[in-house]
Amino acid sequence: MCHTEALTERLLTQPELVDRLLRCRAVEVARQAGKALEAEYGWGEISEDELLGPIFAELEPDARAYFTEELEDGVRVYYFDGYNATVEGASVARIDKG
Repeated sequence: MCHTEALTERLLTQPELVDRLLRCRAVEVARQAGKALEAEYGWGEISEDELLGPIFAELEPDARAYFTEELEDGVRVYYFDGYNATVEGASVARIDKG
């Protein structure tokens, strides 16, 4: 326990290092989660355009036009970028087991 406590105390004096460590770990966990989601839900087998198509088909023409993007050669797809996730902060806390 004293070794872990010593490391924790030193890490708490270097918040920039803790921030970098947490970001590195977050990237790795996100990669693993992405692979798990792909395996479980088959992401990549169907496009967002195909998933959203039935919903957009129910919208009024002007709403469909708003979400339509024209690609090369006149190909038109639905485009929606209204979802995201942002991690604003993180912290380290000591947990006494005992």
